[in-house]
Amino acid sequence: MKKLFYLALAALLLLALTACEGKEVGSVTDIVKGVLEDNEMTSGSVYTSESTVAGEYLDEDMIASYYGSIVDAPDFSLIEEYCVYIDDKNPLLQTEIGIFKVIDSKNNSMIKEFIERRRDGILENARNYPSVDTEPFDNIVIETVGSYTYYVAVKENRSEIDGRLKEALS
Repeated sequence: MKKLFYLALAALLLLALTACEGKEVGSVTDIVKGVLEDNEMTSGSVYTSESTVAGEYLDEDMIASYYGSIVDAPDFSLIEEYCVYIDDKNPLLQTEIGIFKVIDSKNNSMIKEFIERRRDGILENARNYPSVDTEPFDNIVIETVGSYTYYVAVKENRSEIDGRLKEALS
């Protein structure tokens, strides 16, 4: 009888531990690449912290170019993982999707600030070129979920992509 009681107790503890366990998010690169594949977005470049191949990750110059300036750029030592898709091959319509996972969630505000600066810079530059379609950045989605900050600057399927990212990161 004691063995049965201890076996039932062990099963109950195992069930309780399983219920309390957080959902595993997985690789942000896999999440972004899945979104790109589902939306047939193939003409841009993917930059990921998973790569060690030059041109496939954001080096210091690229970080400053995309998300900051020569004197003020985000501190990527505070970022645990990232994946960014940037399609700037068509100068009249730029689209981007990115996810940044910070080591400490208090640094989400830094990431959000630099994404907003990127948006503002793109919109400012486009004012001189009326043929540029700024709709992706006029309606950019910038959200924070736990230790993740993501953004979606696309013309089509914005709500669906936003929902998918939010669900994957929750």
